[in-house]
Amino acid sequence: MSARYRAFISYSHADDALAGWLHRALETYRIPRHLVLKLGLSSNRLQPIFRDREELPSSQDLTQSIRDALADSEHLVVICSPASAHSRWVNEEIEQFRRVNATGRVLCLLAGEADESFPPAMRDSYQEPLAADVRPEADGRDGAKLKLVAGLLGVGLDDLRRRDAQRRQRRLAAIAAGSMVGMAVAAGLAAWALVAQQVAERAEQRATLQARTAQRTLAFLTELLRESDPTQARGAEIPVREVLDRAARRVGDELDD
Repeated sequence: MSARYRAFISYSHADDALAGWLHRALETYRIPRHLVLKLGLSSNRLQPIFRDREELPSSQDLTQSIRDALADSEHLVVICSPASAHSRWVNEEIEQFRRVNATGRVLCLLAGEADESFPPAMRDSYQEPLAADVRPEADGRDGAKLKLVAGLLGVGLDDLRRRDAQRRQRRLAAIAAGSMVGMAVAAGLAAWALVAQQVAERAEQRATLQARTAQRTLAFLTELLRESDPTQARGAEIPVREVLDRAARRVGDELDD
């Protein structure tokens, strides 16, 4: 029967933040497709990864749930730090895992100087060059994560590195393409806004001109009607033809534009 957990993370709760990052990094890692096919995996994920989030009481032995999880894990990943080197529980988890899981591998994430970070149960059997060293001056987080993934899958590190580099390149290319599309859309919107502004300005100019024309035309007609008003003619008869002739002469001067 296959194990329930891909790995059990053993750590001192002084390294809780690092353990949280490691747990997320392993469970969200996508295994390259060619390895999924080659290894006959049912999923491209490493989950589930067991991480105990509770501080174990100092007066008790390992809980049964911890023992069960250790027995049901394919691998043990130990965060090796000065704190875990002095942790009774980390040391007991290593010993328990080896007792109940003879075929499981113990992997190490080094987070301190080697001579002060390995728990007693690992000092005689662990080879430091194989450790994934999370410190910035060593593998760093990305490099350490890939080392652990290679150990969990039982594959070569170089293949994972190439695939990871290709994946980053594709992601950067997608980001660049998205940025170019965004810039093109932004430029199009800016051009549309400029055209819309120009159209609005021309419409406003036409409206102003039409209003001015209407005002001048109204004033012209008002004056014309006033001249033909019998009350203003002082008894003189003003033929319609004369009114129209006067209007025709004034149109060219007063309404020329």
